[in-house]
Amino acid sequence: IWWTLPVVCCSEEMAEAPAEDQLPEYKRKHKVTPLLTSKNGAPVEDKRSSMTVGKVGPIVLQDSTLLDELAFFDRERIPERVVHAKGAGAFGYFEVTNDDITRYCKA
Repeated sequence: IWWTLPVVCCSEEMAEAPAEDQLPEYKRKHKVTPLLTSKNGAPVEDKRSSMTVGKVGPIVLQDSTLLDELAFFDRERIPERVVHAKGAGAFGYFEVTNDDITRYCKA
């Protein structure tokens, strides 16, 4: 059995969906200036510059913005683990030349 219920509105105010105006209303009330932040939410002045020793010196490890970006870039894609990896680069077959290999192998 399929039931259908008619939708009846009592006034114009009930006909409007209040959820439709929720985001535009919030945007209108809260004027936000664009702010660049790091992954932990700390504000960042300039993402394109890094902290160096002098004008042309090496990059220092205290540059937390650069380290944060490098860590994200490094961990962006986790490679799939190869469960049953095949050997590569070996050709031919294995031949035991010494009869006593018990110290190397249990088989």
